[in-house]
Amino acid sequence: MRVILLLAVAVAITTAGCGDNCHEGESRCDGSQIMTCDEGDLGGRDWRGLGECCASTTCRDEISGSDRVAVCSDSPDPDPSCPMFGNICADDTTLLYCDYGYSEVVATCDVCVDRGSGNAFCAIAASDAHCPSVADDGWTCDGLTLLECDDGAVIDQTACASACIDRGSGDAFCSASSGLDSRCPAAGSWCENGAAMNCRPDGYVEVHACTGSATCTVASVPGYTNAFCDAPAPPVPSGCYGS
Repeated sequence: MRVILLLAVAVAITTAGCGDNCHEGESRCDGSQIMTCDEGDLGGRDWRGLGECCASTTCRDEISGSDRVAVCSDSPDPDPSCPMFGNICADDTTLLYCDYGYSEVVATCDVCVDRGSGNAFCAIAASDAHCPSVADDGWTCDGLTLLECDDGAVIDQTACASACIDRGSGDAFCSASSGLDSRCPAAGSWCENGAAMNCRPDGYVEVHACTGSATCTVASVPGYTNAFCDAPAPPVPSGCYGS
């Protein structure tokens, strides 16, 4: 009888250990860090994953339906201007991210563009005649300046050193020259004078100048190479795991 009871206790302990301490999709605050509910190696869900870190804001535990959720927020209460999720403009230059109705300032913009339905974004100019009107996003040229467009607004611009090539339908890029390059396609991808150089299928060399602390790196897999600008990972903010 004693053996049976001990076995029953052992089974109960084992079963409890393999149970779920949280549900899929749940999150909670651990100081400034958001913990996510993940599957364990031996079964059972627990607070194992690392989500966003609320380094410059406050992590707040909330309830959505029957689930526990954590959000980063600049205020202790939900923002009445926020949808449940998405981005909005707080004013002409401030972009807010809304999460479960709470708001967090995520960027100060040259101009904040709000197209509604939680689809606000930062831009350099709210509209530009050079931006493709038929595509939601893409690139175009203004002389030697490469413009990145989103819904008619300019969200980024790059000064091309040699040439800006516009192939239409939002396909534009900085190039090593105004014509086809004799090094392509054989050269593939390489680094040159701090820039990532890639042969395109159409015979042009697409150039990405590496700025700041980014350096050019070439990655290769069988049958494919790619040059890109690799920036070091930003430091972990104080109060976050790994700091």
